[in-house]
Amino acid sequence: MSAQGIRLRLQYRCDPSERCPRRFRQYRGFDNVSPELPPQLLPRQTSHFTSRDANLALLDKLARRHPESPTVLVIVGPPGVGKSALVVHWAHRAKADFPDGILYADLRGVDPVNPAAEPQDILDGFLAALHFPEARIAGTLDSKAGLFRSAVSGRRMIVVLDNARSAEQVRPLLPGASTVAVVVTSRNALSGLVVREGAVSVHLAPLEIRESVDLLREIVGIERLAGHDAGAQRLAEICGNLPLALRIAADRIVTDPYTTIDGLAAELADERERLDLLETDDPATTVRTVFAVSYRTLAETPAAVFRLLSLHPGPYIGRAAASALTGLGPAKLRRSLEILVAACLLQPHQPDQFRFHDLLRIYAAECAEIDEHPDTRFQAVHAALKYYSQTAQRAALLLDPYRRPVQEPPPAGEGGDFADADAAMTWFVQEQANLVAATREAARIGVDVAWQLPLAMQPFLYRRKLWADWISTHQIGLRAAEGVDVKAAVAAVAGGLAIAYREQRAYPEAEAYFERALNLWIELRDPYNTAWACNAYGQARRERHDLVGALELASRAYTLFSEVGDQHGKGVSGNSLSGIHRELGNFDAALDHSNEAVGSFRSINDRYGEVWALNNLAAVHADLGNLEEAAQLYEDVAERRERIGDTYGLTFTLLSLAAVLRRLDRRKESERLLRQVLTTCVELDDPRVEEIRRQLDR
Repeated sequence: MSAQGIRLRLQYRCDPSERCPRRFRQYRGFDNVSPELPPQLLPRQTSHFTSRDANLALLDKLARRHPESPTVLVIVGPPGVGKSALVVHWAHRAKADFPDGILYADLRGVDPVNPAAEPQDILDGFLAALHFPEARIAGTLDSKAGLFRSAVSGRRMIVVLDNARSAEQVRPLLPGASTVAVVVTSRNALSGLVVREGAVSVHLAPLEIRESVDLLREIVGIERLAGHDAGAQRLAEICGNLPLALRIAADRIVTDPYTTIDGLAAELADERERLDLLETDDPATTVRTVFAVSYRTLAETPAAVFRLLSLHPGPYIGRAAASALTGLGPAKLRRSLEILVAACLLQPHQPDQFRFHDLLRIYAAECAEIDEHPDTRFQAVHAALKYYSQTAQRAALLLDPYRRPVQEPPPAGEGGDFADADAAMTWFVQEQANLVAATREAARIGVDVAWQLPLAMQPFLYRRKLWADWISTHQIGLRAAEGVDVKAAVAAVAGGLAIAYREQRAYPEAEAYFERALNLWIELRDPYNTAWACNAYGQARRERHDLVGALELASRAYTLFSEVGDQHGKGVSGNSLSGIHRELGNFDAALDHSNEAVGSFRSINDRYGEVWALNNLAAVHADLGNLEEAAQLYEDVAERRERIGDTYGLTFTLLSLAAVLRRLDRRKESERLLRQVLTTCVELDDPRVEEIRRQLDR
């Protein structure tokens, strides 16, 4: 007896060839059905399949039919990510759990040559595979769908619907039976299936770097990969860990004995050539072609957004920057972004942020170069850069509200707005990589944002001590300001560079930039900024133990700030004078300047400045031998700094407190603080790390 007959006998306690009622046989459609083996329509598995363990486990869960398992699973992912390979591999592996067969159909939703398959044609193929006579298959789409549902009811089967275009294409092909596992693959979200049919959607992401290297090793061979681990990782990164791209790259190595992993990675490093090098003689397996199929399905506005987003210089983009780049209002932009995400042409990154897969970004940029006029591209990028610069200026005014900016504030309504300084700092943190990239792009296209943006970033960079970004952006900004001969901008950027080098203890470079900034401010007859340059330069002199030079510069700064009536500047320079006098042993003068600085900061409600003044006051008390009072002050300052998020300033306070506690013979507490500060300084790449380690070794 056939497997089908055995199943019917067990299920309905009758032999379909003998005593099964005719009305049942007619209803089930088994008159004149050949007792053939169950259908096995799966295509051949992809060779060298690796990893995807979590996704396979989820599909296995479906096979075991746990009560919570979905009947319909939709595997969604970008072009070339390996959706079909995953599902076909799993179905071959799970064949034993589905004794009634496996149906497979390529719905051709993304076929570069042929039109999408019609559901009626797919049902014809399924019913034929289930051994229905042609005469019984004729009819409307609804009648065929009903016959199909009846035919598979109660069967333990898999139905694979590959490369689906839409929920409407899939819906007539869904069985009604919960015993049939349906797996759909698509580049589109198919949210209609999730909403109406209760399907479970799983996003298939590119491979992890380790998995990508494993795939390369599987295809290329252990011998060719030996000793080239770094090259393999680099190749995987360049391919964006996309299985299709990795397979094409690996094939180039396998078929050409003179092509090495390192050499191919070097060739692919040029983005202008990358997609050309990832071509094959089969359009269905060429990276550019599989991307193009999805792109061509987009309506005009989402297609334009896709192109323009590729021009964004940073690694991800928020809605506000995307609005500036594309010129679209919130509603139209939101819909276009939703369409691109649903089509797997764009990925959500963080709340309200999006990013491209690297290869898709390159393809989108090619489309922009072809379809967008050069003036349009320039204006779009410039608009985005202006958004970043203007928003950074507004954020900087909240972080450092007492410092007069060199550049005019942005006009009302331009750039982003923030509720408070915390929101401004959060924005800076989220956009850090974009702001650095925007600075580079502004210099490349020759707009003033190249020097405006580094100046706006100064309060953020100073508080977070991001030295590498600080120095690189300011060097770009300095060249840009010099190029347009804006002396105030040159002076301001040079002064910012000087502070960064001073904090890195690179004193020769710091002093050269301080001299340049100071001389320019004097030339411009700007007493306010001259005072700032004097105070910062004096701090560098003090750190180099030139206390006489430091005192002269700090005193000059204090006088100039007093003359222009700037309380914040008086507090800063008074604080500097307190530290210099303390090191000179003039403790009465140090106390007077510290107390005056505390008063200046409090008069303008500058919490950040006040804690620095209180920190200096504690240091004076420590030098005078008032250790308990110093310890209490340091503890108060540490608590305040934690509250306002001044991580870098906190390290200074805790180091000073640790020294006082050691003098009070509270060594365990002192050591605990030193270890805490060491951890933070290592994270900040702070030059004080080795000194702290030496203190711990004593």
